[in-house]
Amino acid sequence: MDIILKENVDGLGIIGEQVVVKPGYARNYLVPKGLAIVANRASVKELDHQKRQLARKLEKATKDAEAIKARIEK
Repeated sequence: MDIILKENVDGLGIIGEQVVVKPGYARNYLVPKGLAIVANRASVKELDHQKRQLARKLEKATKDAEAIKARIEK
């Protein structure tokens, strides 16, 4: 069963990673505890969107930091 991790799980993966686990493990432990969600089209599409947003934010923060660094060095 494909799932997307919402938290880091030791021995399984990190946040945002899509992994394959046995159906019983997902249904009985990971999903009820809020550690994962079932990977369907909508959840995978949402995960991709969030990753793109984070990448844009990181790029903007990097540019801002470089601008501040340039001003300080002058």
